[in-house]
Amino acid sequence: MNRTRIASLVGAAALAVSVTAAVGLPAQAKSSDSAKAGTCSATSTLKLKASDHKKGIKVKAKVNSDVAAETWVYSISDNAVLVTAGEATTDEDGNFKVKTTIADLEGSDTIDFTATDSVTGETCTGEVVVG
Repeated sequence: MNRTRIASLVGAAALAVSVTAAVGLPAQAKSSDSAKAGTCSATSTLKLKASDHKKGIKVKAKVNSDVAAETWVYSISDNAVLVTAGEATTDEDGNFKVKTTIADLEGSDTIDFTATDSVTGETCTGEVVVG
């Protein structure tokens, strides 16, 4: 995938996060653990989880599209600041998982996850609050 295509997909993912934040309120969570089902623009599903960890906040996301070998571009933001982005390919069951640990900022952390299928354009978004 060329850099221009990746840049436009990451830009689209950031726009989707902004739109999601503007129209929906995040679910408040316990300071130790938060899980939420996200929304997808077609038939895929998203589960997003974030929890306090001694080295920061552990973030786990799982997308299930039921289609093997799809490439998705994803991003994770904390309080509207991009902290990680990348690509993932679905396994033989049509799933991909993203696991990462991010810094625990002062006060509440609003974690946004966005993933976009690089072929179909389907987008999945989710938001959880920790702290």
